[in-house]
Formats: sequence, C-alpha cells, structure tokens
Amino acid sequence: MLKNCLYYSSFLILFLSLIFVTNAQELVFKSVSVVETINGERIKVSWLFVEIESDSISIHKCVENCDGDDSNRKFELCARVAMTDLEWIDEDEVPPLVQNYYRLSYHKDGMTPTHSNMVLKVVQFLAEDSCQNAVSLSWNPIEILDEVKHYNVIWKKIVDDNIVSTAQISTEDTYFTVELLEPNSDYKFVVQAVSNNDTIDAFSNSVSCKTQTERVAPYTVAISNISVLDDNTIRIIVETDSIDEPSKFNLLNLHRYEGENMVSKIVGSLPYRYDNIYTFSDSTAIPQQKIYYYYAVAKHRCKPDDISDTLTNIHLSGGRYVGDEEIIDTISFCHWGSGDIFLLISYDLWINDSLYRKDIEANTRYYIDIDQFMSNSNTVKYQVKANYELETWLSNRLVLYHKLIVKFPSAFNPNGGREENRTFYPLLDYPLVDNYRFIIYNRWGQEVFSTSTPPKCKDCSKCSDCANYEARWNGTFKGRDCPTGIYAYKIVFSYNEGKERYADSGSVFLVR
Repeated sequence: MLKNCLYYSSFLILFLSLIFVTNAQELVFKSVSVVETINGERIKVSWLFVEIESDSISIHKCVENCDGDDSNRKFELCARVAMTDLEWIDEDEVPPLVQNYYRLSYHKDGMTPTHSNMVLKVVQFLAEDSCQNAVSLSWNPIEILDEVKHYNVIWKKIVDDNIVSTAQISTEDTYFTVELLEPNSDYKFVVQAVSNNDTIDAFSNSVSCKTQTERVAPYTVAISNISVLDDNTIRIIVETDSIDEPSKFNLLNLHRYEGENMVSKIVGSLPYRYDNIYTFSDSTAIPQQKIYYYYAVAKHRCKPDDISDTLTNIHLSGGRYVGDEEIIDTISFCHWGSGDIFLLISYDLWINDSLYRKDIEANTRYYIDIDQFMSNSNTVKYQVKANYELETWLSNRLVLYHKLIVKFPSAFNPNGGREENRTFYPLLDYPLVDNYRFIIYNRWGQEVFSTSTPPKCKDCSKCSDCANYEARWNGTFKGRDCPTGIYAYKIVFSYNEGKERYADSGSVFLVR
C-alpha cells in the first residue's frame, strides 16, 4: 500500500520514548496520521510511553466548533486504552477534506495539546488550461514530535501498485504541482510529514484522479543540415514545427554519441526561437578523423520530449599511391542516416573546389588519377556535397599533399625498342618546379646536354602530350651520337613555391 510501505520503517519509537520521556510525568503526542485498513482509510493517533499513575489513557475527539479557535472546540471522550498501548485507530470513516482534532489525557487535569491530521486535496486539475495532465495539490501543516523536517509528496499509477514517485518539499510550502502525468491513467496521491530525526512521520488522506487523454500531438524535430566548415567546426541545423505555446517550451538540446558504448553527451542547448530554426556549432569534434552521431531533443515543460532521428556528418577519408608512371588517390566517404523529413537527391564529389563527378555512392572506394589536378598546386583538395531538397551538406575537406619523388633510370639506349627508354631524364612527379637545371657531362667533364625545362608540362590540360621532349637527353652532342659509356648528371631546382630546394647528382650508362 502507498502509505504502509513507508511508515513501518519507524521501529525506533521505543528508543525515542526512552530518550524523550525518561521519568516523564505527562503524555507526549507523537502524531496523527491517516492509515489504510481493510475498512478503508482511518485515523491513527500515536503517543510515547510514559510512567504515570493511571489505569488507562483517554482519547478525546472534537465534535463541535472544530474549525474555530481551540478554546471553542467541544471534545468528547471516544475511547480509553491501556497504559501499555502506544496508538489507537479511530474506527469512524475519515470524512473527506475535514480535519479531525484529538486530545489525550490520563486524568481530569492532564489533557494534552490538540493535534490534527493532514488533509490533502486537489486544488486544480490542469489538463485543459496549463500543463497537460498536471495536478496541483495542497495540504495543511501539522505538528509531530521533534518538528517536521520536510514533506514528501508521493504518487503512483493505481494499476502499477509497486511504482512510486516522490518529491521532497520544504516545510515552507504546502502546495505542489505534479506534472507530466501519463494520459488516460488513474493516479493516487498522498503527503508524508517527516520529523527532524527521520524516525517519526504522519500521512495525509489519499486523493485520486484520472488524467485525460493526451491531445497534444508531438512536434516534429529534424536535423536539416550537418556540415563541416573550413575551420573543421561541425555546424548542425535543427528545425522544428511551429510551437503554439512557446511559454511551455524549455530548451532544444543537441546530443552527440561518444565512446565505444555510445554514451550520449549534450553538445549545446538553445532557448525557443520564433523562426523555429536552431544552429549549433560543435567545435570539439575532429571531423578529419571520425564520424559523429547527432540527435536533437526538444524539452517541454508540459509534455514529453520530442526527439529527432540520429544523423551523422559526412566523413571523407583517403590516401595516395605513387607509382613509377602515375599518382593515384583513393577516397571514400561514409554517411549514416539521411532522415525522413528532408529528401536526399545525390552525393557529388568536388576536387579543388570544382565539381568532378555527380551521383557518387557512400562506402564506395574511388580511384582518382591526379595528373590533371597537380598543374596549379602541390595539393589536391577533396570534398563531398550531399544535395538535399532544400539544403546542401558538406563533408570535411580531405587534403592530400604531394610529396616530392625524383627517380633516374640507371641506363638508356637511344636505339632501343621502347620509346620511354630512348631518352634520359628524371622521373619527376612534381610538375610545379622553379629554377630548374639539368646537366649531363661526359667522362672528361665536358657538358654535353643542359636544360632549364622540367620533364613535364606545368599545365597538362594545354598539351596533347604532357611530356616536354626538349627536357630529355637523346644521347647526342652537337647533333652527333655520343659513344657508349658512363655519363654524369647533376640536377637542381626549387619547389613548393620556392620554399624548398632539391639537388642531386649521379651517373647513367649509355648503351649503343
């Protein structure tokens, strides 16, 4: 039962009687409380054990002028109990919303002060004009031994007898509103007064009410955009339905799942906005490294929370492969949860801020030959754009830097079969070089070839063949074939916009 499960914890009363009334010569009232019996709710009067010369203890109950001053109240004897008894239960049914006043005595002149029970009542049922399915309660303050420390407001759904909710109220208040009750449900409420030493309590009568059917439809909360900005901050935009009663809207919270156990963490909270659009910035995320899961929660004062779908940022990753004759970038992206509110049209791949390919798919690896993108920069920048019906979502920018690689063949044959082996030149996969100088010497140190032209064009889009043949030695000197032998070379140039310099020397074997 709602009250019985709590007040039976007060088994220390016997010890209190020894502490408070050792050698006492008067009755000490403990409490007046409402209890549940097989016949319904009844009032229980309890007191402490005292050593007095009397055959019995008398219980007196107010029968007239009970709502007036104590001097005008008329009491009648309603029971006598043995001196060994510490409590008495009034068999009269507890009248609704009425305080019952009691006194104790053991002889004619030994009357105790008057004590009464708590009367709990519903002062307002707020399902219509305020919080949906909220009940406001009030009760009268009472006195119990060792004074009241606080009140506990206790309520439960009647069908769930073992489910109890409690709110602790200070003694300065005798009014409390229970909010967010489930619709179309029967509830029972009771108030408990607790003493300073937590061993004495008293209960009010219980009140019951049935909540109304929930008529407020849930609001739509949807993430309309998750984009990675240039500073790697993730921007999240949340949109909601128009909220008809903003005063009952508390906050819109953005949550992010973290860790192996996917623990939810609040990234930010925003108050009500009249345009119903909320913009969050997650500067703690590292979008270059991982994917993040976000969802929004609209918290209301008078109705359950509204929650959006869980969506993620677009996480783009990849790497670079450099071979003898080609440079290939491999990229892929993942994006989970597009939501049901906003229609996803396509994913597009952008390279160096220009559209490269439309309608690409998530979780699919793409291979990019980057020769055409290396003419104007030493880096290649990738980004995926998700085209929704009303918004464009941006992934993180994936920047792959071009590391300098210079290779030389150990021999060449101008009269050989393969064209690429008929000339000698450095295999340079870094087209943007400056102050380039490539020189060939014979064994006497005489310069037989030199060029200031790199072996590849800087802008291959303007060439039918990206090779600069004038930068390659064909094994001749002044129009004549050089003999078979070993020739020395030296190469020097600057790169990375002149910030770095490369120099090398070696030898090559000319075969005739």
